[in-house]
Amino acid sequence: MSAVKAVVTLQDLEDTFNVPFRSCVVDGRAASVMCSYKQVNGMPTYADESFLRGTIRGKWQLEGYIVSDCDSVDVFFRDQHYTRTHEDAVAATLRAGLDLDCGPFLAQFLMVSCNDGLNPMQAAVCAIREESFIKKANMCAAFLHSRFLR
Repeated sequence: MSAVKAVVTLQDLEDTFNVPFRSCVVDGRAASVMCSYKQVNGMPTYADESFLRGTIRGKWQLEGYIVSDCDSVDVFFRDQHYTRTHEDAVAATLRAGLDLDCGPFLAQFLMVSCNDGLNPMQAAVCAIREESFIKKANMCAAFLHSRFLR
């Protein structure tokens, strides 16, 4: 799957593209945000720390979670070739602020990434992050089951 690679000015982002999303998060008090497969100015949305942490969590004050579109972390590694390794893909999304992966990619490669040459403190932080992903994934599964599968 190839992704749209949008090239837009910062002014266009602020004045045009981000307006409806900001409204959903701020005015609608969204519980979560899902990133798309798109790249904006050469950066996949789910690997863009400035956007996820700076804009969505910072400026817009999202208190909920940020989730990838289904299999998009795998897509940006495998199809878009944004990172060289699976582990680099995991690291890029975690640093950016992704909370939950809609797909198996982070679950498959998180511990490999954590165990690959990290010092004990980094490994401990990574283990905590993995536990957090598992808890969020279980909560999401329980919510979906209770809400839609009755």
